[in-house]
Amino acid sequence: MLIKGLCDLYDELEKDGKLVKDGFSEVDIKYLICLSEDGILKDIISCEKKETIIRGGKEKIYLKPTTMIFPQRSKLSSVKSYIIEHRSDYIFGLQYKKENDCFSLVESKKGNKHESFIKENKNFVENLNSNIINAYKNFINKWKPENEINNKLLYKIKNDFNSSYFAFCIYGAPDIVLNEDKLVINEWEKLKNSNNENAEKRICAIYGLESNISRIHNAIKGIVGTKQGNLVCNNIESSCSYCNEQSVNSSISEAAMNKYTKAMNYITQNNKFTIDDITILYWSIGCGKDSDDVLYNLIFGKKDEKTSNDEMNSIINECLHSLKKGTIIEDKIKKIYDINFNGEYYIVGIKPNVSRLAVKFIYKNKFGTIFRNVLMFQNDIKILNSYKKPIYLDEIRNELISPKSSKENINPTLVSKLLDSIIRGYKYPVELLENIIRRVKIDNDDIKKNKNAIRINHIRVGIIKAYLNRKNRLENKKEEITMGLNETNDNQAYLCGRLFAVLQKIQEESVSAKGGKLNKTIKDAYFSKAVSRPILVMPRLVELSQYHLNNIENEGRRINFNKLVGAIISDLSNEFPKYLSLDDQGRFIIGYYQQYQNFFEKNNKDIAKEEE
Repeated sequence: MLIKGLCDLYDELEKDGKLVKDGFSEVDIKYLICLSEDGILKDIISCEKKETIIRGGKEKIYLKPTTMIFPQRSKLSSVKSYIIEHRSDYIFGLQYKKENDCFSLVESKKGNKHESFIKENKNFVENLNSNIINAYKNFINKWKPENEINNKLLYKIKNDFNSSYFAFCIYGAPDIVLNEDKLVINEWEKLKNSNNENAEKRICAIYGLESNISRIHNAIKGIVGTKQGNLVCNNIESSCSYCNEQSVNSSISEAAMNKYTKAMNYITQNNKFTIDDITILYWSIGCGKDSDDVLYNLIFGKKDEKTSNDEMNSIINECLHSLKKGTIIEDKIKKIYDINFNGEYYIVGIKPNVSRLAVKFIYKNKFGTIFRNVLMFQNDIKILNSYKKPIYLDEIRNELISPKSSKENINPTLVSKLLDSIIRGYKYPVELLENIIRRVKIDNDDIKKNKNAIRINHIRVGIIKAYLNRKNRLENKKEEITMGLNETNDNQAYLCGRLFAVLQKIQEESVSAKGGKLNKTIKDAYFSKAVSRPILVMPRLVELSQYHLNNIENEGRRINFNKLVGAIISDLSNEFPKYLSLDDQGRFIIGYYQQYQNFFEKNNKDIAKEEE
């Protein structure tokens, strides 16, 4: 499925002009070698283009080489010229030595580069006939490196000579270049096909047709943790079967191999996201040019420049409202983005391995299906004061590790399971809940530096809410956790969390009324134990709160606190739970967070409206 998806992507990218046709390569050309019809070097001119870049508020003009299409460049390290050469040491047989400010013959222990250039290219163009081809033939026959060491035209570009790439053109007609000549292109395609005639032919596993099977697959670059690696590779004896060596075992044709490797290398440069040692690739087929950015915005963070953060969040919220009614407002999205909701969308996780790249997960579905599932994820994780801002995967990942650690990594399996839940709409992994609750219990609040709460914040609480609500929804139970404080929720764990927040607020206002400053709240001392076993902590804290209440001078405030404590304890039937299950520990944390935040919320009308 992965290789077929990449081959389909290649076809789409080639159609859009984003990838070069199979059998050809892109080369960044800096200079044109201008030849007379009889092959004499008349001039060397720059073909660089000016490009303006704004950096630090200032415009800077750069010269950028022109990208041209040449016959396929080889990966061989030996001395062997390309068909239609572009390298100076092969074309001219010379090299510039800066220390002596002079040109000299190219020295190579592996062979004579200029002779290789003559041999390969003379045979190739021998039976071809056009003005530029004839000029090229004459140049090959007439150019003698030993006689051109003092050539003035070469000295014009001496500082760029060794590092620049060249193309051939007719003098006075720089638009007529050799590598774009139709006869050259047709001859190269014939040669390429004839070279494959002796290759082993079998039924291609991708296209189902008899084709030349690829023995070696091109490397993939851009995967975190390795410079390059192979998706398909069989170089050990245990991988051989029925005398089939190397990648002949995979039955993937040369054409399919070139397609999927080019497409994957394009994706690793343009559409990727990394989490620890996993590289996540994403692409679409038939979805429209903007589809990649839209899903990226919803899962990984804002990428495109068509909308502001506020506009994107507005679109998400409107889509969520319509989604709850059983529809989705595609029209508004289509006004901004070019999207086909029936196209295919892929998300793939790649990790380097000892022998080859390992595929950790792969998802394929219609764009519309994945889009709806991702919207539901954003709806699940909404909480209180963060309800207008999407929560991204990287933000969740950061909450799963200690804020004091710079080296800690989370289990990649957990990331895979979480992404699986988001994309497919499945239950969130129980490991996610376990990890978040453990972090809430272990981490401390950095009060001295006046930072936001490390132990409990809207993302961690949102994750717990998402886990519990989705679990209930998929088990055909009522979603119990709202975005804001729910005073009608009679779950015992939720009530215990609310009560703990009230007792903490009483303590804080008590100390503040006396002009003191709290170095340590009851949350710092008792929260972790209260989350697991309320009966061991809560009675003592309720008793202590009466002392704190006496210190609050505002009588109305004291009465309100008393009523709130009494109401919650009444709903608890004057009895605290002995133990809380993992799910109930999550409910305790949510109850605490929502109650405590409620003390600072002046107006909850927006939140209530959001949940309608």
